[in-house]
Formats: sequence, structure tokens, C-alpha cells
Amino acid sequence: MALRSQKKFNGGSFFKISYTVKEKLVASYDEEKEEGSITVNAPSGQLPYTYLISYDSIPSLDTLWANLKDSTDIDSAFFFQGKVNSNEYVFNNLESGEYFISVFDNTGQTILKESIYLQPKLKLAISNNLIIKGDTIIVDTTLGTIGTGAMLSSFPIVENTGVEFTVTQLFDDIVIGFSDIETGLTSTDNDLEYSLRIMSSGIGYLYKKDVLLYQISNVNIGDKIEMSFENFSFKLYLNNNEIFAESLSGFNSDLIWKNEFKLNGDQAQFIYKTKQYKGAKINKTVVLPVCGSEQGDLLISPSSFHGYSLVSISVTDDNLQTVGSSASFPYNLQLSVGNYSLSCTWSNGTTSMVTVEELTIGFPITWVNHVDVTQISGTMNTIVPTNVNSTNFGTANSYNSVNPNNSFWVQTELNSNFSKYGQIRFQVQGGSNVFLEIRLIPVVGNQKLLSFYSLGASVPLTNLAGTSYQTNGSNQVYLTDNLPLKITFNGTTIKIIHNGTELANVSPNNISSAGELRLFTYERRHVEIAKTIGSFCYPIPVQYHQLFRELKGSYYTVPGDDILRVEYLEEYFNNNLDFVILDASSNAVSGVTYSVSSSNSNYEFGDNRIDFDVSNLTSGFYILQIKNVKGEEFYLRFKVQ
Repeated sequence: MALRSQKKFNGGSFFKISYTVKEKLVASYDEEKEEGSITVNAPSGQLPYTYLISYDSIPSLDTLWANLKDSTDIDSAFFFQGKVNSNEYVFNNLESGEYFISVFDNTGQTILKESIYLQPKLKLAISNNLIIKGDTIIVDTTLGTIGTGAMLSSFPIVENTGVEFTVTQLFDDIVIGFSDIETGLTSTDNDLEYSLRIMSSGIGYLYKKDVLLYQISNVNIGDKIEMSFENFSFKLYLNNNEIFAESLSGFNSDLIWKNEFKLNGDQAQFIYKTKQYKGAKINKTVVLPVCGSEQGDLLISPSSFHGYSLVSISVTDDNLQTVGSSASFPYNLQLSVGNYSLSCTWSNGTTSMVTVEELTIGFPITWVNHVDVTQISGTMNTIVPTNVNSTNFGTANSYNSVNPNNSFWVQTELNSNFSKYGQIRFQVQGGSNVFLEIRLIPVVGNQKLLSFYSLGASVPLTNLAGTSYQTNGSNQVYLTDNLPLKITFNGTTIKIIHNGTELANVSPNNISSAGELRLFTYERRHVEIAKTIGSFCYPIPVQYHQLFRELKGSYYTVPGDDILRVEYLEEYFNNNLDFVILDASSNAVSGVTYSVSSSNSNYEFGDNRIDFDVSNLTSGFYILQIKNVKGEEFYLRFKVQ
């Protein structure tokens, strides 16, 4: 939303101000990939924040914790603390549908609670007396009282597709149905293969041609209705509950129907599904770790999908060891940085099914030293070149670095829409040795040709015979999806993995003594490097943290130098610091000394910067408590790595 203001002064000059107000939620849908993202612009508050997304309205953190606390070992302080140190957050890889989003500040208070529809833009193949406003179709009453039309998208009945709509205004009758005629609209409602006819009284009738199949006693404004084709059956849903189903027997499996509708002075909000459902959708939020925590979070809320409800989940690590399971939800699980498999069991009361998906918990890569490169606003860390001519490169390197004596991995997506290429490298900053280089060359459509190099030499592919991969010679492979590439290193060998398949490997000479490795990017035209995470993070910045009058759920992670830095704003003092350190069991611990970061060796009136040496403390959570001369207490929760 752009706002402008101007003021005329006596001299005749104008003073003009322009400013922009960000929308709370911004939806973006990629029709080619058939997925979208929602950018959340949260109001100012006490960072860090917790961002949650759901298919249903999200309760308060207190309610979630009340349902969760007896089934988890995590500390309540960790649950309530924020995880994202930003007022902006993006949920990616979302299917079309309605989403509910809540944001909580570091005290656990709700600071934003909104919902939004994510969907492709409405497009009509036929339109008579109709207006499209966003996701709503409205009758243009200046042209007539009845509007008729058909969606541009078609619906192959052998796929799991359909249309979802909400009646937002009801003056007279609404008819929504499907037809198999190639051009024009059906002559009468009885020519529609399936149709739902909603009367001004609110009664709904489901017809197959001219045969009444089902009656809905009352359709209210705001009710969500879905007419879909699933497993060669037609199904009708009201507010996510299946109320009618029948087999599509007798129909040619090659049929492609279009969606027709008639609005009599009314309006309706549409979401249409023109692709296969990806199966049961689990209601989960993955919170990536911040540097120093080594822990991410998996939050699973009650989930349902077309009559199936989530019964239980199990999480296993790369060694096939179970690290978490639950049969009650919501369920919160802390996971260390790594790769996991999430297995979900679903049931509709008579049959059950199991879905499995991969989870990756890692540190977001922070890109710095941008030259002709910009980070796309609203993404985690997607970067693209800003100079799109055919010769110049954009470059950046990661702030994160890793010692090559340790094992590590990086996961990233390489995407391109143009005919020039990009590269991503592992090397020492300022050094000339490139221990791994991945080159991407777009071919046609979404096809990409990848090749690998190390220390200037081409790296041959592993044996991909018998796989679905198409190769070009011995060192180039084609990819046709945006699944992430994973780069792993076990101390001697670098491997490049795609969707669980090893594409290539190399053991570079002298890598163990090379020094700290960083990622470098070289991008030409519109090559995107997106969603890059790794098993290593960047150093925790040196900063002082203010004490609180009340103990908060958040905590401060002590940097690697084992110095807890505190900003103490004191009004009453007697040159002695009265403090105590409490462990997780509220027992006082000893061995902590302090110094004041000023010319005065004692703390004094005003702003004091105090350094506590906590090197004698073992790893875990602690509480610093300081008491002034009036007996007022100040607190800070902190974590020693």
C-alpha cells in the first residue's frame, strides 16, 4: 500500500513524502511449479519470533503447551522462546489452499493472527457479465443480473483435481458444475455432468444431469465447498467434511471436463485445483536452528486430509534409529542438525495408509560480499545476479565457514530461467584452490545440465546405469526438477547427491590443510541459488544483552569464548555486584567470575557492560540473577554450549 502526502509552504514550494505500508501477509503463487509462498510481515515486538502456519485456526502458545507438556521432555522456556530473529518470514513450497498464520513474540504473546488464500490467478475461458477481483468472481450488475462463465483450466477426471469455493454473497441462485463440451457453455443446468445448485434460501442440491443425488439442508455464507475427482470417484465436501461420493463408472477415462458456473446477482470466492493432490498433507512447521543452538524444531499439529486423520508419526535418523514418535498432537520435537525421515500413519476409520517424507535440519547460509548480486526479499537466502547481460558475473560468499578436518554437508537449489550458467564453489577465501565446483547450464524448459570440477579437473560421474538419469558423456548429467542438491564431506571425500542418488564424488588433495572453507557463487543472467542450508553456521556475534525484571522464556547463547556479556542499567548501587548463577534445577553454582568493561573496576550508576567468565560451567541452561541495593531482582536466561 503506497501513501503520499504533500505540504505547500508560504514560498510556494512543496514538501512531498512517499512511503509504503507492508501488507501483513503476501501470497505468491508460481503456476509453472504449481506451488507458492506466503511472506509474513510481522509488527514490531520483542524478537526473536515464533512463526506458525496451519490449515486451521492456531490457538495460543499457552493452549498448545497445555496439550503438549505431558508428552514431551522439552523445557517450557525453550518452547515459548522465539526462534526467528526477524520481523519477516517466508513459508515456501505451499500448495493452493487457505492458510492460517500466527506470530508470537519472545514472551509468547500473539502479535499477529491472520488467514490468507494461496492460489493461481483466476482465469476465465468464457465470461458473460462477470468481474474478477482477486480470488472472487462477481456479477457486473451494470450489464445484467446473471453472470455465466467457465474456468480456463480443465479437469482430467482420472487425476485428483477439483474446484473449491466459498459463497461470499447470496441474493439468488448459484449453479456450479462440470461439462464435457469443448466450446461454449451448456444450454441448461441439466446438461451439466455434475452440478451443485444453491438456492437463495440456502438449500443446496447436487445433481447428475437432471437426477437429484443429494440435498444440503443449509449452506451458509462463508461455508467452504469442494467438488473434486479422486481415484475415479466424484466427491462433495462441506467445510472439509465429505458428505457425498460416488464412482465415476460409465465415463470415458480420457474425459477432460471444464468448470462452469452461473451467478444470479451473487459472488463467490474460488480456489481451483488443477493438479494431482500430493497425498495426505501433514500440518507441520520446521524451524531451522540459529547459530549456537545446534537444535531445530519440528512442530506437528492435528492433521486431516479428505476423510483421513493423522494417527501417529515416527522420526528416524540416517542410521534408521527412531529419535521421536507420537500418537497425540500437537507434538513438538527438538532435532539436531541432520537428515531425518518422517513417517506418518493415517486412517479414515476403515482403512489406513502410510506416507514418508524427508526432513532436513540445518543452518541457513548467510551470503555476504555481494558484487552484482542481490538477495530476493521475502526468501530465506535466495540470491540472483543483478546485472543480467551475457558477460558479467554476480558473486557472493558465505559468512558461514567450516574446518575441512570436520565432516560437513550443504544443501542448495540451483534454478535458472535463462540461457546462461552459474557456478557454486567450495574454496578458501582468498585462496586459488577450488576443491569443488558445480556448473549449471540451462538447456530447455526446466532442464538443467550439471557438471562437476575439482582443482581445475573434470570430475567423472558415478555409475548411473539403470537409473532414470540422462547423462551427456562421462561428466555431465541432466536434471529436470528443483529438488535440492546435497554436498557432503566425510573428511576425505566430497559427494554430490540428488534425491538420494550419488551423482559424483572426488577426494581433493591437500583439502585437510586448506584452512576454513566457504561457499562462493558465480552467477550469470537469472541463475538462482535458493534455500541453502548447511551443517555448519557462522560465529555468534559478540553482543551485550539487557537484563529483565521478570524471567523470560527466551535465552542468550554464550559465544565460543565462554564470556556471558550483560548490559546492566543500574539506578541504585553500592559498588558490589550481588549476583547468583542457577542451573536448570535452580541450584546455585560457583566458579563464575566477572569484570566490568569500563575504566572503573566496579559497576556504577547508569549503563554497565559486565563480562561473566562461564568457562567453568558445563553445557546446559542457566539463569543469571542480579539484585540491587533496594532488593530488586534482574534476570537473564542463558545457554552454555
